[in-house]
Amino acid sequence: MRPISEMASAWKALANPYILVFSAIIDTAFLFLYGFLTQPVRDQILNNAVFLADVTGSTLQAAGRTLETPSLMEVLFAPAAKPHLIGVILWMLVLLVVAYAIYVIIQGLAWRVASNSAGKKISWTQFALLNIPWFIIGGILYFFLTVIDLRAVIVEAMTNTPVSAVTRSIFLGLFSLTIYFALISYGELQQHNWKKAFTNSFKRGIGKITTILPATLVIIVLFLIINYILILLFNLNQAIGFIVGLVILLPTLFWSRILIYHTVRDEEHGVHQQS
Repeated sequence: MRPISEMASAWKALANPYILVFSAIIDTAFLFLYGFLTQPVRDQILNNAVFLADVTGSTLQAAGRTLETPSLMEVLFAPAAKPHLIGVILWMLVLLVVAYAIYVIIQGLAWRVASNSAGKKISWTQFALLNIPWFIIGGILYFFLTVIDLRAVIVEAMTNTPVSAVTRSIFLGLFSLTIYFALISYGELQQHNWKKAFTNSFKRGIGKITTILPATLVIIVLFLIINYILILLFNLNQAIGFIVGLVILLPTLFWSRILIYHTVRDEEHGVHQQS
C-alpha cells in the first residue's frame, strides 16, 4: 500500500498553482535552452560523423578493389578518417560539459523547488557535485553507444549483413540503470551529502527494489502513455499537440520529482525505524 500512499501524497503537491506554474516555467526554459545551446555542438558531432562515414566508405571501396580486408581499427585510424574520429570524441566531450552546466543550473532549480514542496530543500552545490559522477558514467555509456552504432554502420558496409543488437541493448539497459540510481540519489540528497547520496543510491536501489522500483515503473508507464497521446495529437495538429504537451507533461515532471522524494524519504525512515 505504501506506493499508493506515496503517489497520493505527491499529487497533493499539485494543489499549489504558483509552485506548479513556476516548476513548469523552469522545465520549459530547460527544454528550449538545452535545444538551443547544444544544437551547434550536436551539429559538429553529426558533421564529423558524416565525414567519418564517407571516409570509411571510400577506404572500404578502395580495399575491395585490391582484395584487402582491413580491420575496423585500421579503417577508423586511417589518416583520412582519424581527424574526424577525434572530432567526434572532442565534440562529444564539449556536449557533455555544456549539457552538465545547463542541467545543473536549470534542473537544479527544478529539483530544489520539488524538494522544498516535499519537505526539505536540497543544496544546489550538492546537486551539482552529485551529478558529476552521473554525467561521467552517462557520458561513457553514451560514447560506447555511439561507437557501437558507428561500428554497426561500418560492419554492414563491409559485410552487407545486419549487426546483432544485443550489445547495444545491453548498454541501453546500463544507461537505464544509471538513470534509476541517479533518481534515487536525488531523493537521498534530502538526508545526506552528495557522496553519501551517491553510494546510498546503489544500496537503496538494490536492497529496497520492491518498494522503490514500483514508483519508478509508474513514472515510466505514465510518461509512455503521455508520449503515445502526444504522438497522436501531433499527427492531428502540431499546435494542439504542443499545448496539450505543456499542460500534461510539465505537471507530470513536477509530480514525478515529488514522488521520488517521498519514496526515498519514506524508505529512509523505514530503515531507521527497523534499525
